[in-house]
Amino acid sequence: MRESVPTQFRRVSSFLLKLMILLAVCSPYAMARAGGGGNVGGGLLYLILLPFVIAYAIYVNHRINKKKKATEQLLNTLSQNDPAWNEVDLEEFARDTFLQIEEAWCKQDLAQLESLLRPELFSEWKAQIGLMQSNGERNVMDGLRIDDLRLVEAQNYRDKEKDIFTACIDATATDYTVDGNGEIVSSNTASRRKQTNKQKSQEAFREFWTYERHGDKWLLLKVDQSKDWKKLVNAELVDEK
Repeated sequence: MRESVPTQFRRVSSFLLKLMILLAVCSPYAMARAGGGGNVGGGLLYLILLPFVIAYAIYVNHRINKKKKATEQLLNTLSQNDPAWNEVDLEEFARDTFLQIEEAWCKQDLAQLESLLRPELFSEWKAQIGLMQSNGERNVMDGLRIDDLRLVEAQNYRDKEKDIFTACIDATATDYTVDGNGEIVSSNTASRRKQTNKQKSQEAFREFWTYERHGDKWLLLKVDQSKDWKKLVNAELVDEK
């Protein structure tokens, strides 16, 4: 049956949005946000390589979607015996905590971060925030939104304290760092001109957030960047029945 025009429009719009995100995350981009890291690049060489970047971006998206389907199948099986593995609940949890954690990071709210992060990760981020505070700086993420979220990893163990799941998060934000006077110190954008002029720019980015079970709740274990996609996609799903 032929799709209605609204349905076709939504599908095309979704594809274009993901393609823009993929192009953004496949380009070099320095990130100051929570768990961020990378190098800055771009320019003429990037334009010359653009067709290859597009092809690579489509390939990466295909691999992520394939892992997402396998993860969904496992979650469907696991949730029948353990409600903690309910796919919808995990997606909602990942969305909520992503926004909460990024907000706490920008506010440098250590108490909130400590309640949402595993101790090892909290120690790392506490040190990073301490360094920013010593310089009188803080990170700002204006207009943060989640464009897409896909569960791409689930590992179920007999020892529940080892259980983990990973969400591939495509998001958009205007990400920059300010000093005590609110003046922009650095702008995390792929544009060298805007970096030089310390101009803000809305950017798309991708991260892989992995959560570990701790008692009756999940805590953020680690954040991987878009360049690490292959490690996560190739990781085997685990179900110790």
